[in-house]
Amino acid sequence: MPESERNVVSWNAMISGFLQNGDVARAMEFFEKMPERDSASLSALVAGLIKNGELDEAGKILVKFGNRCDGREDLVHAYNTLIAGYGQRGRVDEARRLFDRIPVCSEQGEDGNENFRRNFVSWNSMIMCYVKAGDIVSAREIFDQMVERDSFSWNTMISGYVHLSNMEEASNLFGEMPNPDTHLWNTMISGYAQMGNLELARDFFERMPQKNLVSWNSMIAGCERNEDYKGAIELFSQMQAEVEKPDRHTLSSVLSVSTQILDLHLGMQIHQLVTKKCYNLPVIVSYASTACGKAQGTKIGLIS
Repeated sequence: MPESERNVVSWNAMISGFLQNGDVARAMEFFEKMPERDSASLSALVAGLIKNGELDEAGKILVKFGNRCDGREDLVHAYNTLIAGYGQRGRVDEARRLFDRIPVCSEQGEDGNENFRRNFVSWNSMIMCYVKAGDIVSAREIFDQMVERDSFSWNTMISGYVHLSNMEEASNLFGEMPNPDTHLWNTMISGYAQMGNLELARDFFERMPQKNLVSWNSMIAGCERNEDYKGAIELFSQMQAEVEKPDRHTLSSVLSVSTQILDLHLGMQIHQLVTKKCYNLPVIVSYASTACGKAQGTKIGLIS
């Protein structure tokens, strides 16, 4: 392409192409040669460097060129990308230092640019960094500083508490969230079930506005794990009555129940389901056969 016809878009395309092929050196060379850059140029380079494992270089580039790019409205995207990159590698302190460089309000924007300020992704990325590092206290401090929150903010924070088995704080925060989504209801069900509190797990299950397959599986698996075999079977029957189709996870849990209570009829029913639905699940089929065999063997033993 003649040099006279090159524009920022064509330069950015070349840089992205080099990075996608792992040629970091050429990407850097082209970036340095650009007659003018925009925030998309910087974002593409930072993201590409991170994907190629060049996290430190990405940080240097952002500091060096962050104030020189034309069109600063997307500069925060480059910052957010690097914050997430630091978080994925456990470098939380560096992520926080970068996060603190992004103004909270537009009036504080660098060079008076009101478009450079924290957005939802900035806040959520920092919360996620702390949650991944197990620092739930710092995550909550960031969460509490947010003037507005989106569903990802709530989900990340509450899931962090569930992961640490702090169901009391998870429940308190869940109660404050406006219109919790189905994913979060399922998270609470699974959290209580894993702690052995089937009563509260069942309470959340019954109260949730709309159940999906994950909801049923979480509850059935929780019953099986906590040896409430009757509850698991009842839920499985209710699930079928409500025309919710089971999947491999459902069948694995119910099969485990059938082997524990030596229920020949239930084991055969699951075996037929696996065969009828043509699941490519040799392990489950084998498990179903074992379940039937054990139950049959016990039955024969009792008769003889």
